[in-house]
Amino acid sequence: YELAVAELQKMRSPPSDDNVATFHFNHGRSCQALGRAVMAAQLFTRTLGACPSHLKALEQRAECHVSLQDLDSAIADWEQLGKSAAVEGATKKMAAKRLVEARATKNQIPRQVLGLGPNATEAEIRKAYKSLCLAHHPDKHAAGTAEAQTRAKFRFARIQAALTLTLTLTLTLTLTLTLT
Repeated sequence: YELAVAELQKMRSPPSDDNVATFHFNHGRSCQALGRAVMAAQLFTRTLGACPSHLKALEQRAECHVSLQDLDSAIADWEQLGKSAAVEGATKKMAAKRLVEARATKNQIPRQVLGLGPNATEAEIRKAYKSLCLAHHPDKHAAGTAEAQTRAKFRFARIQAALTLTLTLTLTLTLTLTLT
């Protein structure tokens, strides 16, 4: 890939935006097939920089974001894909379905994120949180691949948000029951 980039830079006249987009898109698909979602997402972003109407790059970038658990970015890409007038029927339906799935995952009940049932005690909540933190803390994955690091970062953020919301709801419920 580096050799191909060097050759592109040596060209007398710069390649067309379509050729640059195709170059980055094909490399992105290769990275995606090899499980290198971080690099693939970056390449799809470059593809879109060269050719903003490259809808396949947008679709593939959204898939990379989903695999990395970067649901906000995936949702934004799926929404953009769904709004595009150039998208055909089957692709539009697939984008709508994937958007619903990403939103459902993002809006997962905080107790489900922590792997708890509805009647979990505060001690059980804290124990589940600690266990998940030990498994998904970004520092634990610092020596891992870029994909593992990114996935851990987004997963850890979801775990922290779930704990905060779960404890807030538990405390609110406890106070409400105490006051009534």
